[in-house]
Amino acid sequence: MSQYSRQLSASTRQPLGFTALGSWAKLPSMAGKGVTLGVAGAAVAIVVTLAAVDISTSHKNLTLSVDGVVRPIATWGSTAYDVLEEASITLSPQDRVISDTTVEAPRPHLITIEDGQRIDVFTARPIRANIDGIPSTVVTPAQSIVEVLETTRADTMTRVQAQESGLPLTQKEPVKLRDNGFDGVTVKALEDPVLPDDLNPLDEVVYHADKGTLLVEITRVKKELEVDRSEVPHESEVKKESSLFEGEWIREQEGKAGITETIALVTQRGNSDPERTILSSVKTEPAAEKRTEGTKKVTPLALVEAGIDPAATLEEYVDDEGRAVKRYRAELGSITSQSEIDKIKNGQNTDSQLPQIPLGPYSGEDPRGIAQAMLEGQGLGAEFPCLLNLWERESHWNPYAHNASSGAYGIPQALPGSKMASAGADWQTNPRTQITWGLGYISGRYGSPCGAWDFFQSNNWY
Repeated sequence: MSQYSRQLSASTRQPLGFTALGSWAKLPSMAGKGVTLGVAGAAVAIVVTLAAVDISTSHKNLTLSVDGVVRPIATWGSTAYDVLEEASITLSPQDRVISDTTVEAPRPHLITIEDGQRIDVFTARPIRANIDGIPSTVVTPAQSIVEVLETTRADTMTRVQAQESGLPLTQKEPVKLRDNGFDGVTVKALEDPVLPDDLNPLDEVVYHADKGTLLVEITRVKKELEVDRSEVPHESEVKKESSLFEGEWIREQEGKAGITETIALVTQRGNSDPERTILSSVKTEPAAEKRTEGTKKVTPLALVEAGIDPAATLEEYVDDEGRAVKRYRAELGSITSQSEIDKIKNGQNTDSQLPQIPLGPYSGEDPRGIAQAMLEGQGLGAEFPCLLNLWERESHWNPYAHNASSGAYGIPQALPGSKMASAGADWQTNPRTQITWGLGYISGRYGSPCGAWDFFQSNNWY
């Protein structure tokens, strides 16, 4: 008999004897006091022996694992509840108890135990996950990501949430990849790496449970800075001045365009449209141009009185004060002969240079055709579009065009018009004569019609 059985017999012998004597005392005495005591002693011995046998057979050695921490435990109990009580383990309602020989039961006292059995306890803990897309916390004893998603209200987990949980993705289920909307291969999570090698820290990873399979949905994310610089046009503040001729101007302050610089973060998620987030926007205000423009009528006499040659043209330059200006500045007599100047001073109508300015619209041969034929005859047919634009701006190809302010005349707007007399006495009415003179002027000063047109576009005169 074991020491434990001897102690138990010793401790229970007296109550058992009293119970037996109390019962047997009611029986009639058949052999005297000695017989009665002998029978009582035998009964006590049988009861103690049976108790010792029953107790020794209920002693069990088990393995107890609590969240992976394993230790052996010996017990006289008959259920998992007894084992946990002896190990001083208190369970919460969410904790899970599993036996390796018994199907998981809702309560530990329903799990019967046997010698050599293993009892696993998984304590519930808070896990961060998403419920309907909202970050939440669920309390669960789940042992894998897929188990969390299948046994709680959580429907997805992000890569960060999964890493924080410390749980494996799955314990036995396959894993299915979906990369940027394209389904990939199904891999065994315990054998193969799940996430692709080219995954970068910005890529978004979301885990779903899909009918026993863990679905890993990867959204490739690309972010880059976008810098946009745009110019803000400046305004012009114009002051009118009667001492300056029409077409003349002086720029007191140069205009400066403003600049708007916007820095944005452009995020491309998978195949969706890029998202643009403005990080900063800086605007440099424009500076207005300040300019004085002339209003004085331009006539040969007015130019002569101002000490300017009546055949002067507008020139753009920088004056002694460093200002950009556009003015007539050819000195008197530098272009026009003294006799012509004297006629102007003596009050002879400058229109004497234009004896008979025709009235009404021109109705003769189209000057454009004449000019084109002349250029082709000189081997310059390709230059005609430039000449077409130039004289369209000057006179609309009207042989009778007369600028009353400046005195310029004809298709090429010769100033004065009498200059064209060198090409023919009929310069005031014949487009061919005017075109002949105009092409000679262009060739001598600009080399070609396109050279003259380039100059005109920059200076508004030629």
